Amino acid sequence: MIYSTPILWDMLDNNDRKILGHFVRACNLLVARFITEDDLREAQERLKDMAHLIERTYGPEFITSNIHLALHIPDCCRDYGSIYSFWLFPYERLNGYIGSYPNSNRQIEPELMRIVLKNTLIDYHLAYKWSSGLLKESLSLIMPKKAVGSLAFTAERDELQHFLSMRHNTSTFSKIYGTEKLPGQMLNPSCFKVIMPLELRRFLCEWYSILYEKEQNEILGFMDLVIDQHARLQIGAEIFGSMISGHQEKNVTILAKWKASNDESVDIYPGDVQYYFEHTLRLPEGPRKHLLAYVKCTIIVWSNIQKS
Repeated sequence: MIYSTPILWDMLDNNDRKILGHFVRACNLLVARFITEDDLREAQERLKDMAHLIERTYGPEFITSNIHLALHIPDCCRDYGSIYSFWLFPYERLNGYIGSYPNSNRQIEPELMRIVLKNTLIDYHLAYKWSSGLLKESLSLIMPKKAVGSLAFTAERDELQHFLSMRHNTSTFSKIYGTEKLPGQMLNPSCFKVIMPLELRRFLCEWYSILYEKEQNEILGFMDLVIDQHARLQIGAEIFGSMISGHQEKNVTILAKWKASNDESVDIYPGDVQYYFEHTLRLPEGPRKHLLAYVKCTIIVWSNIQKS
């Protein structure tokens, strides 16, 4: 709410500016820890003015049930106190935290409870900082049994955690290209020996040229014209989908770095993984297999053009 007004102001016309202003002011009044009767009256008038402006500007069909229910928020505050005392944000945050635990999607409740109890017991013992050797003996008693399926705690767990931690290291000052060993495997559905699209071939040629410091004409002679296409990627117990995988669409969004050709600047934009693929570059010193992802990025363009 603090930044929405200055960020959106130049993109809105006069009516939309008034709608945004009424909405932001009403929200600032209603979410305060302490709220007076004068604040409630002002918030009520702001919400009414916002609804009237939306109706006059866009038509009655844009008056949704949420806009109507917002008009009753001041009455709820009079009955139950400030919104801060009874909103559900802490519960939603807790649900998100609990939902982040790995589970088999079959017996979620007992699995989550076992994980919580195990973590609580470990924290309890570690808090005492035992030096008599009893801690080591106790940890062997609470060692979890070997799990299977999506709950597997395998030797790849550390590699998975390292891989996932890279999402916090997206600084524009770090290296924008390179290779590293992939601690996982490609999963079905797969299509083998797929003819490489010309656009993808051009992208790969340019990237190989930078990576191996060779001319693009030379790289073209080393490139296979086919790829093995895969819908999913597994790293440890985590499975990452793609746009062609069907039921893992929620796992396809990534952050990708883009390097400008004119000023060498680097920006970070969100992108969607279309599919994963394997491609072989047959260099004179031996073939090199690369496990890659084809990503469609969304470039954000800011505009100061006002609506007329």
